[in-house]
Amino acid sequence: MGNNYSKISAVYKAIKSKLSTGESVRIYMRNFTQEEIGYSCQFCHNLYKLTFLSYYKYLKSPKYQIIAAPNRIPLVINFLTGHWLECYVVNEIEELIKKLNINKETSFLLNPQIILPNGDDFELDVLFSVEEDIYWIESKTSDYHHYLEKYSKMAKLLSSEKVHPFLILTDVPQQTCNKLSNLFGMEVLNIENFSEVMFEELKPYKTIHNTEEITNSEID
Repeated sequence: MGNNYSKISAVYKAIKSKLSTGESVRIYMRNFTQEEIGYSCQFCHNLYKLTFLSYYKYLKSPKYQIIAAPNRIPLVINFLTGHWLECYVVNEIEELIKKLNINKETSFLLNPQIILPNGDDFELDVLFSVEEDIYWIESKTSDYHHYLEKYSKMAKLLSSEKVHPFLILTDVPQQTCNKLSNLFGMEVLNIENFSEVMFEELKPYKTIHNTEEITNSEID
């Protein structure tokens, strides 16, 4: 979902809008590109195979319609309302670790609970560490406006050269994310830019195999 979000977002949001009722939704795709239609159908097919959809049908040309109904069980509701984005974040980081051949000590914590100085509980989405560097990553598929001030305060509490706070958003242009970053003191990224930015963050930990590679890296 994450790597192809822009191609499936219309269908995803339509299905997500029916999670509270479980009713079917009819998605008209006459104005979709062939690529968007292909990815959207594959997305729904995969959800149906996993029983995340209780009903799915694609009506070909000339109708170009998807009819789908979400399965209203807690696992599905939790996944489609946002847990998928946390999974995407973790999966992308794991892929980058392999790609960069990072041999340093790494660890993940999903949804850890911490206690603030005032005694309040606070649940984080993802904590990821490479040696002494800690990456705190929050992800939101909607209603991020209500969380920014809270995240900003948490970023200040965790303020350290070794702690790197990120907020990953969907459906928000990177230009807007850049403005939010300046306002709230944490790096805000559109989902499409997350992998590229995290690649640069983790690049210093890349395992160098030989002198030639070191030389090339220095030149780059």
